[in-house]
Amino acid sequence: RDPRVHMVTAVYVGKGRGRLNAGDDAAAARLYSIAEVLALRGKGKFAFDHEEIIDEYLQWKGYI
Repeated sequence: RDPRVHMVTAVYVGKGRGRLNAGDDAAAARLYSIAEVLALRGKGKFAFDHEEIIDEYLQWKGYI
C-alpha cells in the first residue's frame, strides 16, 4: 500500500457455489484452488501487500 498514508484493508471470507460470473471490471476473474495459491507464493505474482494478506488467511486456516 501507499506508505504516505494510513491504509486499512478489509478482508471478507465466504463460501460460494455455482458458476463464477464476472462483470466487465473482472472479466479475467477465476477461482484458484488452495494448492494453486500455495504454488504462487514467493514468486512475485501478487500485487501490493496481497501475498501478505493471503498468507495470513492461509495461516488462520492452517494451510501453512
